[in-house]
Parts: sequence; C-alpha cells; structure tokens
Amino acid sequence: HSRPRCQRKKLFERMPVRLKLTLQPAAELHYRSPEPIISLGKPRNTPVQLSRWLQGQFEPDWQSLEQLFALAPRPAVQLRNTYHLRDKTLVKRCKSIWLGLPSDTQAVNAFLLMAAQRESENLYKVCVQVQPAQAVETLPASLTVNLLDAERATVASVSAEPADAFIRLPYFRGALSESFEIELTFGKHRHSELFTI
Repeated sequence: HSRPRCQRKKLFERMPVRLKLTLQPAAELHYRSPEPIISLGKPRNTPVQLSRWLQGQFEPDWQSLEQLFALAPRPAVQLRNTYHLRDKTLVKRCKSIWLGLPSDTQAVNAFLLMAAQRESENLYKVCVQVQPAQAVETLPASLTVNLLDAERATVASVSAEPADAFIRLPYFRGALSESFEIELTFGKHRHSELFTI
C-alpha cells in the first residue's frame, strides 16, 4: 500500500543525506554535526562568493527575497514556499533564470534561491531552492536542480514532479574557499551558476 504523496515528502525531508562523495569527518573541523561534511574542492574560476553575502556584499543580479515577493504575481505562494528559510541568521538571495530563450513558448523562467548561514569560524551551511517565476504556482515536471562538486561530479539531484510548487536540495555544508556548481536543466536546456564559500 503506497503512502500519500504529502506523507512521502515529509519522510524524505527527515531522511539523512547520503551522498556518493568522499566525506570529511566533522572532527577534523573541530565541529560536531549530525550531518556529513561535503568536501567540495577549490574553485575553477571566479564564482559567486557566498561568504561575502554575510558581509552584506551582493552581486547586482542577485536580489533580496523582498524583491521576489514584490514582483511575484502571487506573493503569498512564494512566501509560503520559503517558510523553511524564515531563520533570520540565513542570508538569502534569488536570481531569475531562463531555461531557453524568453521568446520561446517552451522556455521556462524560474527563481534560483540561495541561502547561506555561518555555523562556525570556517564552516557554512547552504540551502538551494527553485521556484516558478512565471504567473504559475507550480514548476514544470522534470525540471531538475543538481549540485556538482569542483570536479563536476553530481553530488545531489532533485527533479520536479507534477504539482510541485518548489524543489530544494538537501542542506549541505562546506568550508571557506570550497566551491560547487548549481545546475538547472529542463529538456535540452541547461543553466549553471558557480559558487565558492
């Protein structure tokens, strides 16, 4: 007997993250954590620096969530979808991403939301979420968000299912100077953003 869809989602959110990657023991960072620490590696070029966000320094194309809510056709929906990001210690920014040309009727416009939190002197927690940016309440089925390490190996991946209002990757952690890539895919279209912690 299958579980209801909403119950399966709640169970998934409680499941521990199991990533096929070399994990760095938390003891080596002098930090006790119930979750694994991902070894991300060094950046390949000049990515967005998340640690600067915590100093109030943001790139122009990364907007505040208040701007997202102001532009959204249904701000109450976006606000509800970001409820798990309500912690004021999280620094949050979003960026409008097009998968395909805006003139293409099959193109998808989505908001990539990034949230970062400092947990110790050199350790940061990161959350990644994708929301629809058009006048719709759900993402297109099969839109996928991937977390890639410095070697472009896929560490985690989540795909939208029918009626999903948003998708998000499991929380992950990294130390200063470690890098990663967030990739959005939909059909033949692909967009990636590079980050360093």
